[in-house]
Amino acid sequence: MGLSSNFIEMARLSPQTDSPPYNFANTNFNDNPQNATADEHPAIDIILKAILAFRLQTAAHFEIDISVYINRIIPVDTETREGFLDPSLRVEVELGDFTRRIPATFRPRFRKARGTGLPRPMNKIEVFENGRTTSVNNFLAKQFPIFPDRAVMDTTMQAWWNANGQRFGWADLPTEIKENVIRFCMHAPPAQDQYSARINRHRNRFARLPGDQPGREPGIYEILDQFSNWASLLGVSHQVRAIALRLCLKGTSEMPRSKGFCLFANSYEKLDNALYRLGQYYQMIEPNSLPIDDKSRALAQHYKHYPIIYPHLQKYATFAQGLQKVSLYMDFLSSMHFFKVTIGGFERYWWNGRMTYEVFFQLPHLKEIEIRLPLQPRDGWNDYPAQRGPRLFYHVANQACPRILHRVIYEQIAEVLALYPYVRVKNFGDDDEQARFYELRDEARKNVKFTRKDLDDLYAECGGGIQLDEPVEQKKRSWATPAAELLN
Repeated sequence: MGLSSNFIEMARLSPQTDSPPYNFANTNFNDNPQNATADEHPAIDIILKAILAFRLQTAAHFEIDISVYINRIIPVDTETREGFLDPSLRVEVELGDFTRRIPATFRPRFRKARGTGLPRPMNKIEVFENGRTTSVNNFLAKQFPIFPDRAVMDTTMQAWWNANGQRFGWADLPTEIKENVIRFCMHAPPAQDQYSARINRHRNRFARLPGDQPGREPGIYEILDQFSNWASLLGVSHQVRAIALRLCLKGTSEMPRSKGFCLFANSYEKLDNALYRLGQYYQMIEPNSLPIDDKSRALAQHYKHYPIIYPHLQKYATFAQGLQKVSLYMDFLSSMHFFKVTIGGFERYWWNGRMTYEVFFQLPHLKEIEIRLPLQPRDGWNDYPAQRGPRLFYHVANQACPRILHRVIYEQIAEVLALYPYVRVKNFGDDDEQARFYELRDEARKNVKFTRKDLDDLYAECGGGIQLDEPVEQKKRSWATPAAELLN
């Protein structure tokens, strides 16, 4: 085991008694401190190992320079190791740093043998102080305290790493410590780093026109942006990937995004693109969670479309199904299509196969939905040729009032999103409209027959389902198919 150059310095003092002087060479322990010379007492080796173990605890401990000065050994026995096994052995030394020297008396540690009651050596030492014995670690911790808040220099960290044999037992660490280490890596990544520089180069290279803000290439960059330079954690092992993704998806108070994995979309197209893109990548937290044959692909598709019905297939979860919060903004027509408004016969304008609010049923961990009602665009309220819907504005563009259209949208939101406990709607025209929305929402939630908790309890009681006497043909699901029709 290699040691740093400032490990332990050995010096020889004149004996303080008439006992024969201890013939101790002024040996430098930097190269190999465990190879004692022939005339050294075996007690010295155990003392050095005890001090070494104390300093190797942390980098802050290793920063402490401890010098050992031998005063005398009572009785002196350098021929055999029997002298160290004598209960009367005392090794008087002085432990010091750059400013002081602390006297200490070491003695061997014994325990009574069973049956005979005779002292039995334990090949350990302890400190004899004020008529009492204490462990070497406690004595050194009291005499050489550390300062945890003090920053350790890089040279000290490197020396500590070399002294520990350049090995790190990650697999032996408890899960809680691993989680703290990964959380520290992901906590508040710097804005200007290698990852951000690569992203900027990528955007500049793929810009269509000078000054444009191009999109990102397909991938899970919403996840990678949270890891920054630590994205390689996802490829270490299943356990590290599971811990890292749990912190990223669920979030903690120490993380930059404390509410977990959130998706912000300011148009219908961006929401559709993000959910489709994130739905193409599996989380792969558990072993064998990547579909490789027809059977596993069928199971993955079942969980992708019906995660609430098949929770036992959650190992096939995609990154889209890890969303905790969705915040979206759409124009009037997109909002009316997305929430499937029916007032005034608007259902005749629906697009078959177009994504609707039912996509939220495929996000089992979705806890919060934030919806921002349309605001007046820069060019005013206008209709557009060949728009998928009726004419909405019959007044001058800058004089139209969106109150009625807002009401049509949030009334439908209060009804179709009653199952979700946290739904926030913003950009109301006034406080009266906001109060009316929450009244409608409270009434809709009271009329809900089964909550998500009720469905989970029912699933647990039935053991995942009830066996039917006859097979039932499963209807093909599309965005235009209401959820109620699938249950009939």
